[in-house]
Amino acid sequence: MGRPLILETSFLIDLEREHNRGAPGPAVAFLAPFYVLSSNLDVTWEYGRAYRYLQENGRLIGGNDLWIAATGLAYRMPIVTRPVEHDRRVPGLDVEKYRAPASRTQWHTGWLDAPARLPPDEPTDACMIPLLIPS
Repeated sequence: MGRPLILETSFLIDLEREHNRGAPGPAVAFLAPFYVLSSNLDVTWEYGRAYRYLQENGRLIGGNDLWIAATGLAYRMPIVTRPVEHDRRVPGLDVEKYRAPASRTQWHTGWLDAPARLPPDEPTDACMIPLLIPS
């Protein structure tokens, strides 16, 4: 892969589905070389800066998404997500679009930079905040 990334909750949803099926797929394979980043004062500072900017401009995003964005800013790393529109509101944040398969029968395919339709049971709010970089 070559560069560090932060994986957003849409990616973890795919990972959880692979786990629940008992069949590793591309999300599991993608995670093999990664480990978890810690939160720190820089992340907290970036959260406050981004929150203030987004609130003042009427473009506030969800709290969990903002923590992920703040981590990306603090570590100067892109985040990976399917719904890129709200993350792109954060100034200076590098966002990579994760492409999930168009149907449940195709969860073994899919990767970056292509559009995707979401399955009907797609959660609208996830609360896990995975922060990963290559080991």
